[in-house]
Amino acid sequence: MRALLFALVSLVCAAGYAPAMAQTEPAARPATACTTWGPDRVDCFAQGADGRMHHRWRNGADWGGWELLGGTLRSATSCTAWAVNRIDCFVRGDNGGLWQRTWAGGPLWGPGTPVTEGWGNVGGTLNRGDPSCVTFEAERIDCFAVDRERVLVRRTFVEGRWRPWERLPGLFLPAGESPRCVVVDDGSFEGPLTGVRETPIWCFVKGPDNALWMVRAPRGPVGTTPPSWTNLGGVITSRPSCVANDAFTVRCFVRGADNAMYWQTIDPRGGQGWHSLGGVLTSEPACVSYAVLRIDCFVRGTDNAMYHIAATPSTRVGEAFQWSGWESWEGVLSSAPTCTAHRDRLHMIGEGHARIDCFVRGTDRALWHIASYPTGRTAWRSLGGRV
Repeated sequence: MRALLFALVSLVCAAGYAPAMAQTEPAARPATACTTWGPDRVDCFAQGADGRMHHRWRNGADWGGWELLGGTLRSATSCTAWAVNRIDCFVRGDNGGLWQRTWAGGPLWGPGTPVTEGWGNVGGTLNRGDPSCVTFEAERIDCFAVDRERVLVRRTFVEGRWRPWERLPGLFLPAGESPRCVVVDDGSFEGPLTGVRETPIWCFVKGPDNALWMVRAPRGPVGTTPPSWTNLGGVITSRPSCVANDAFTVRCFVRGADNAMYWQTIDPRGGQGWHSLGGVLTSEPACVSYAVLRIDCFVRGTDNAMYHIAATPSTRVGEAFQWSGWESWEGVLSSAPTCTAHRDRLHMIGEGHARIDCFVRGTDRALWHIASYPTGRTAWRSLGGRV
């Protein structure tokens, strides 16, 4: 019955879609940020009821307890891992600047002790949105955010130091909007990659016209000629979830004005038009890819359960993917899902590490977890806490 209710919106494929009905409520957002630096490791970070950051992790089959990391959080957290035993987390602090907390192995998060004193100020004057931080090579981090003039800005850590803040002007973003940035060249492909090699990070935002916009960030400093913005169209009612399957394409997923899920393929030539996957979403989508020809997306439905849809290799000529139908994974969610899948390199063709971990906030405000394997999925499990 849940799956039937969720699939009431029929599939429609068109280059530009017309909204079928007005948005009824804002799309729910995630309650936690999670990252992985190995096939048997997941780290999740959430703002607790005390307004500070709390951390819980899985190492192999074992879960650690909740760990207080302190801070004063004024945004969602963005965490990235450029090596084994290395995590860098970023938030907007109470002074409007970007703040950083780092773990480089060992029992404590540096640089301060006790653990509640280890935050460092990266600076900036940021708007109400969330930062988006990514890495495409060891000892490098690129952090993107929206400043108080509603322009996308970047700060890069490379060669052991932070470069000055850079602006990527050309689009004034709505107050509170946040970029979603994706690495499309992680160095695992050999030879030239036209339109990609010099712009390894692509950032996506909901623009002032409610369309999806993107900008490609250069590998080096922005310089005197900033990159240009591209309008990918649509009428979107959620922040995008974007995944790079390989070093040539990104696929972005959004909730449309009719509350269905839409997706679009973007490559160096531009966008390739919107397509509907139906459904009735009450949250942002969360999509992951653990192999070149595999995408899994998760959303909250109208009954507050979590729903799943997957793309696998198509048997039809000229089509890369075929999509499954929507499937209920049950649960009672009070947030959007957060999902992770470890992937060593973007060139990975096969199944890779085909485990997906998803996390949601339950109605009891605890963090709940479910995992998927090729052989099936686990039952929902409470990880406790109050997020």
